[in-house]
Order: sequence, then structure tokens, then C-alpha cells
Amino acid sequence: MADLDGKSEEYPDIHRLALSSVDKFGLFHPCGPPAGHFLDGKLHTGVSLRFVTVQNQVTEVFGERTTPGFTLLDLNVSYPLGKMLLLKGGIQNLLDETFFEHLSCPIGLDKSPMYAPGRNFFVMVSFKFP
Repeated sequence: MADLDGKSEEYPDIHRLALSSVDKFGLFHPCGPPAGHFLDGKLHTGVSLRFVTVQNQVTEVFGERTTPGFTLLDLNVSYPLGKMLLLKGGIQNLLDETFFEHLSCPIGLDKSPMYAPGRNFFVMVSFKFP
């Protein structure tokens, strides 16, 4: 996971910064009631920003090629339904970015990239076992 300075030892070309409605650093000034105020303070929101730089470290012997960088923005919201159920929904790839991961590029005769999904919406219910 990337630190706030954008450095990651595990994935040097991928930088992530996750933001949530919880202000842990005291950087934001409230401009209204906090998220979830009208739902007993149980509503949680999140924003995820993923920035991937151009991948130009390739092995031409295997037919690899450079891949462009991309930026993804995701939004999500969750609300507990009792003690064991969680309702969650969100939007992935909010900006509808056209992109493909470097390692998902086909190797062989067909050099067409395998694009990742565009903007998509999800709703899920998860159950926590006691």
C-alpha cells in the first residue's frame, strides 16, 4: 500500500491514495453535518484514487510492449443492517477511463489489448459469521 507521499516498495509504478469521510488528520473543516448524520452516524463513504504510470520496462523477446498510464476514481457507500449484515454500493471507474493493465496484454499473434471494464455500478450485501 502506498504511503501518503506516493511511494510504494511493493509496486513502485502504482500510487494509491484512499480518502474517506473520516478526518483522521484534522485537515478538513466541516461544511455541514458529517456523512451519515441522518442515519444514526452509521453511513460510511469512501473515495479511492488509483494512479498508474506508463509501463516501459518490457521484455521484447516475449512480445511485450509499453502500456499507457491511467487514473481511476471509485466511490462507495456502506451501511450496516443490524450486527451481521452490511449493505454496500458504489461506482467503479467513475470517469469511464479506457485502460488496460500491463500484464493483461496478450502475448502472441494477436496484439490487441484486453481492456478493463468501463464505469460500472455495484450493490452488495455481506454477511458476517458470528
